[in-house]
Amino acid sequence: MDLWRQLESVAKNRWVGAYWQSKGKVVIPTISWGDARSFEFCFDGVEQGGIVAVGMIGCKHSRTAFMRGYNEMLECLKPKMIIVFGTPFSEMKGNIVSVDYQSSRKVVR
Repeated sequence: MDLWRQLESVAKNRWVGAYWQSKGKVVIPTISWGDARSFEFCFDGVEQGGIVAVGMIGCKHSRTAFMRGYNEMLECLKPKMIIVFGTPFSEMKGNIVSVDYQSSRKVVR
């Protein structure tokens, strides 16, 4: 994805989170990144020491690149908990709560 599209995606993600918070909802931000250039903005607008979510879908093709961003996220945000959608890599550090991606997609009525 072009860098400007990555920046646009992060901005939209943060705007939607802020909107839902303004309506009284609890928001857990999903953190994503591209290459190292995106580290300059991809963690902006997320409170340090909070709870964040990370998706494992699509990161299996470049474990090294994913871990570079993940470790940068740990350093920048110092989250107290990381909700991981999918199976975490063994080298992922932090207070990880793994959620089965397929189970999380089921609609409860």
